[in-house]
Amino acid sequence: MAGQSWSINIVPSDKGVQFDPDVYGCSPGAPLQAQKGDLVSWNNQTENSITITISGQTLTASSWSSTTAYQVQTVGTITYTCEGGGGSITGSLIAS
Repeated sequence: MAGQSWSINIVPSDKGVQFDPDVYGCSPGAPLQAQKGDLVSWNNQTENSITITISGQTLTASSWSSTTAYQVQTVGTITYTCEGGGGSITGSLIAS
């Protein structure tokens, strides 16, 4: 059974893009705090298509759309990579 659903916004920044967890009080660029079983999607708020690679899975989103959901499978820090718009950036989520 899935837990909560979360979204990480991908937004333009002076360095290309940055990750902003869509959680009240969470600082831009901070890792999303989730639990095993939760669902996470990435909301692409840029003009470019993006590809997220996480735990061997590849998720894509065209401009102004979201990826399909990734279900958190493990506990600990999970690193992901976003490619698109001519660059690559790494982020993380922390699962308990």
